[in-house]
Amino acid sequence: MPTRRTFLKSLGALSVLGLYSPQSISNGDITGLKTVYKDDFMIGSMIDAEHLAIKDHPAIKILKDQFSSISSANIFKWENIHPSEDRWSWVYSDHLVQLGERYGMHIYGHPLIWHSQLPEGVYRESSSVSSPVTKSTLIKRMRNHISTLVNRYSGRVHSWDVVNEAIDDNGLWVKNLWYQTIGSDYLSIAFEEARKSDKNAILVYNDYNLWKKSKRTKVLEVLDEINSGGRLVDAIGMQGHYHLDYPSLKDIEEALKDFSGRGYRIYISELDIDVLPVISGNPINESPSESSYYGDDLSMETEIRLSGRYADLFSLFLKYRSHIGLVNLWGISDEYTWLNDFPVPGRRNYPLLYNRSYEPKLAHDVLINLKKG
Repeated sequence: MPTRRTFLKSLGALSVLGLYSPQSISNGDITGLKTVYKDDFMIGSMIDAEHLAIKDHPAIKILKDQFSSISSANIFKWENIHPSEDRWSWVYSDHLVQLGERYGMHIYGHPLIWHSQLPEGVYRESSSVSSPVTKSTLIKRMRNHISTLVNRYSGRVHSWDVVNEAIDDNGLWVKNLWYQTIGSDYLSIAFEEARKSDKNAILVYNDYNLWKKSKRTKVLEVLDEINSGGRLVDAIGMQGHYHLDYPSLKDIEEALKDFSGRGYRIYISELDIDVLPVISGNPINESPSESSYYGDDLSMETEIRLSGRYADLFSLFLKYRSHIGLVNLWGISDEYTWLNDFPVPGRRNYPLLYNRSYEPKLAHDVLINLKKG
């Protein structure tokens, strides 16, 4: 682990680049990300029921001060909002939408159709019959789910992830319930229903690893076909589940070029940076040498690397600002991140801009000064 002297020397290097100003953290005067990037793209973050259920949760103040867009990882997912065919649960979704409206935020719904987190009843023909659901029944259920949800928030939720993660890394269809029962048409049906339910909403296809050429090529082929009869897919959500060391900026830029070149708006969705060590893309099992990764704070060296990675990514996003509508952080604080305990139980991760005490990390300051400098 580096000494304090080494750490301060590294901060000095960042200062020379205009990316670090100790005053902006030390005196508590934290400029809003939404303010400094307002002429480039929206800056968003997601919250979940855990935040909304606690009065005056610190995440809410940060959300209001720092971000111009609000989303949720789980509140709009089918198993939570539509737990059975004749039952809807609107408490947290209504709360989230009202919160976004109170603060004048862009509201981003995630997702309408996904193959995970579905209630068991979706897979069966009916509650009284155990046979698998038929194509006609599943299409009817999908249309009803989309129309009911989108109509309820028409004109209030401004963009929707209509379909999430339909193509695998090899450029093949994910063999999920939707594809196996309906076929590849399920995407076009979903987008048609969403467009019918809200003509003005921004409709998004959202997926991970789109920096991989094989996957990206298939996604573009599918979306171009859906749009061939009229514009249904407005934007592509490029999930930003990145690591300190990969993917390369070159690979990410190739994706930005391909999508913008075909006329799609781009959302950098679900952005976080995994800082835990890996070998060949696989997590390293816990060992004594990794003890510095298991406390409440990052090691000095890793915090500097995290800040530099965020700075590199945002510099690239600024280069494509005319094509990027939103950069959406997948959480506010390291306290709530899906990367805690994943993929190795017991590990804690540090992928976001605020630490577990809801204090801004160096990466936050670096992103502010990237623009202010």
